[in-house]
Amino acid sequence: MIKTEPQFSICIPCYQDLGGLTKTVQSINACLSKSEVGKFQIIVGLNDCDFGVRQIKSAFDTNWRLDLIAHKTDRYLEYDDSIVFLLSKVKTEFCILLGCGETLELGFSQGLIEFSDQDADFGIVPVDIIDQQLELSGKKSRLAKTDNYWQACERGRFNKVLSGNMFRTAPLHTILKKNEFIGYEWAHVELSLLLQTSLIRIPVIYSNALITRETSGDGWWTKSDLYKQYIEYYELTVSYANKYATLEYLQTE
Repeated sequence: MIKTEPQFSICIPCYQDLGGLTKTVQSINACLSKSEVGKFQIIVGLNDCDFGVRQIKSAFDTNWRLDLIAHKTDRYLEYDDSIVFLLSKVKTEFCILLGCGETLELGFSQGLIEFSDQDADFGIVPVDIIDQQLELSGKKSRLAKTDNYWQACERGRFNKVLSGNMFRTAPLHTILKKNEFIGYEWAHVELSLLLQTSLIRIPVIYSNALITRETSGDGWWTKSDLYKQYIEYYELTVSYANKYATLEYLQTE
């Protein structure tokens, strides 16, 4: 059997969160059909972690079938540097960011495969953020589902959380090499914006959330949420709106 090269990288930055990482990897495994597995590669950035691939695989009861590569840092990296470190390792045509502990909805893999037909360099997969208190009280916090499709969106759109920002790798790597960030702990946002300032192609957004995230009062990734860093977010968007008039979304955001 001829082994096909993967087309998509699912990129997961991790800092000492083996439980969250294995939960996410198990979710990836569950959403991939047998025919889809070969199209995806999982790239994990182990930021000063004391575990490796063996510990990740040990959480699986079934035969291991995923293409997973882990890259360990030789020291602790701050958030922005850890994102650059991880994305610089991508060798596939497309890549998407995914946070530790987050899970995937049915249709995630098909949505990514369809992205390759959009002639786009940047895409957004919405994230369904679940408020556990609302769920426990019987109130719905999930987004209403519609038909599944990609559609064009305004330049300057991005996910405020880490997950769901999707890139064509070649232009992303060009951005990684020659740009410095304005903000701090907003690398996923700045990379999304910087990429869109240099593109001719229109960005696209998916019609439904394909990633689920539970709200939490702690955890590494909550530091980069809008809710925790509103002032920094405001200053960042103003800076980009002033610098790049082509980012229509930021002009109103």
